[in-house]
Order: sequence, then structure tokens, then C-alpha cells
Amino acid sequence: MDYQKFIWQFNTKVCANTSSYEERSTFLLQFTSGEANRTVTGYSHLNAEAGYKAALYEFKDRSGDPDVKAQDHVKRALN
Repeated sequence: MDYQKFIWQFNTKVCANTSSYEERSTFLLQFTSGEANRTVTGYSHLNAEAGYKAALYEFKDRSGDPDVKAQDHVKRALN
């Protein structure tokens, strides 16, 4: 996932148009796939605000880790 591009678009299209964490969480589930979607789903047991913030934190944390990026590229290349 290209974190910078995704988060910019998500903030522009979703966050700018809704203040509800329930809606933001729903859109986050809808607009992600693969590992990112599994991350969001993993936090769905929390209340909407906590789950949404935790998922975004993990996205940001993983996007800055060069080892995680390398693993993602290898996974994509092998599939």
C-alpha cells in the first residue's frame, strides 16, 4: 500500500466529508484490501474511534519500516 497516497486521498475524500468515526471506519474497511484490510478488521472489535485510530497508526508504522516494505514487495512478486 502506498501509505502517503492513500492517506492523502482518504483524508481528502472521506475525512473532509464526515466527522463520524463509524463512517470513517466503514470507509476504511471498504477502501482497503489484503493486509491493510486485515489490519482494519483486526481492530473492528474496538469502539469506532479507537479502532480507526489504531488502524491508521499501524498503517503509518508499517509504511515507515523498510523491512516490512521489502517483505511486501517479495510477497507481491511471488504471487
